[in-house]
Amino acid sequence: MAITAEGFTFSMDLGVSFIAMLLMALLILGHFSIEGERAADAMGMASLERKAVFLLDAMVKNRNEGIPVFGLAGLDPERRRVTPNELDPALLEKAEQFEGRGFFVAGLAVSSNGNRKVLWETAGESCVSLDRVVLILGKLSLLEAKVCER
Repeated sequence: MAITAEGFTFSMDLGVSFIAMLLMALLILGHFSIEGERAADAMGMASLERKAVFLLDAMVKNRNEGIPVFGLAGLDPERRRVTPNELDPALLEKAEQFEGRGFFVAGLAVSSNGNRKVLWETAGESCVSLDRVVLILGKLSLLEAKVCER
């Protein structure tokens, strides 16, 4: 069996096409791998943001004198209930760092009339900082909580 010029050209063309197709498949798989890692990181941050939102919501809507970071709301003695979104300054001063499952409260600050008072702040990796508008002694203020992964 003799090798002809047309057969040799066809074989080379087929070989080059096959290698090009393999390289394209490799590039596509590499791209999917990188996008998968990005999506996993985004899901981790979304989970941390969800925890931070729930914790900040609990801070302003509940009252917990044992662990103040779980409830900073003021108390209305006449109606015998908490006043949501109105914080108790005494509980706010007693609030301290808390560590939960996979996260910890790394910082808490209050801003009012351009003045920012940091109650505490520690360093952490993969942190989310959220703000919430609240009332403190009848003044409109901004409560900032920083939640980090452990």
